[in-house]
Amino acid sequence: MTCHVRSCMGGATFGLFRKSFPPYIRGWVKDSAGSAVKMALCLASPDEKEAIRRSRQIDKQLQQERRSLKQEIKILLLGAGESGKSTFIKQMRILHGSDYSEADRLDFRHTIYHNMLKGTKILAEARRRLQIPLQNSRNQQNGQIISSYHREGELSDEDFQPYVTPLDELWKDSGIQSTISRSNEFQLVGYFIAC
Repeated sequence: MTCHVRSCMGGATFGLFRKSFPPYIRGWVKDSAGSAVKMALCLASPDEKEAIRRSRQIDKQLQQERRSLKQEIKILLLGAGESGKSTFIKQMRILHGSDYSEADRLDFRHTIYHNMLKGTKILAEARRRLQIPLQNSRNQQNGQIISSYHREGELSDEDFQPYVTPLDELWKDSGIQSTISRSNEFQLVGYFIAC
């Protein structure tokens, strides 16, 4: 096959250029001055031209993906249960990535409900073991309501509603706040901020 190649830069012209590869393959050659010159597309059918265009597009995407992968940092987090591996990843996403979408936040709500009940149940049981009195005797019943929670997994808004008032009243009780201040004496799962 014979192709005629003309330089795009500097006006240098190559004469006849012989190659033994199929006509739809293109590449780059350098003239004596070092400038890049595209080889002519020889005798390519419209289908071959479309295949070349798609091939270049795919090559361009692969090159962009390679560049982005070089910028990615992959880490392996190891640790015992409840040691904060997921929390670390979530914090990195918030600090260095994109924030959570509204849909993501709504999905987390049910997990938060579960964690609140699980954590308050641990607090109520630890308060009994540590023999810390409740400020309000009515919270004895609220503690029993929270302690009756035995569900695993997500909790719907409707399922959570009966626990809202007991959680709120228990949280405000000085006996529960005293229990939190002694959290070094038991394992508290979840995150509680003393207000």
